[in-house]
Amino acid sequence: MRTIGRKILIKKDEDQSVTAGGIIMVRDSSVTTTGSVVSAPEKIATNGVLIDSGLKTGDKVLFAKNQAFEISVDGERLQVVDFDNVIGVV
Repeated sequence: MRTIGRKILIKKDEDQSVTAGGIIMVRDSSVTTTGSVVSAPEKIATNGVLIDSGLKTGDKVLFAKNQAFEISVDGERLQVVDFDNVIGVV
C-alpha cells in the first residue's frame, strides 16, 4: 500500500515488552507512541509549495497516538497518521 497526500503509514511499536525474568511491562503513554514508517510521500504540499517530507521507509518516528487511526493491510495492523501529527524521527 502507498499513501497519498499528507498521510504516513506507520507500524506501531508493541505496547508491551517482556523482561528477562518473564514479567510483562506495559507502556502507558496516552499521548505519544513510536513506530516504523511503512510508507510516506517524498514531497508534502505546504502553503502551495512542495517540500521534502524528510521521512523514508524504516524511519522510527514519534507520533500523536490519539491522532492516528488503525487499518489492516494483509493481516498487519498499521496506523495512518497525518504528516503534521508526526512529532519527529527518533
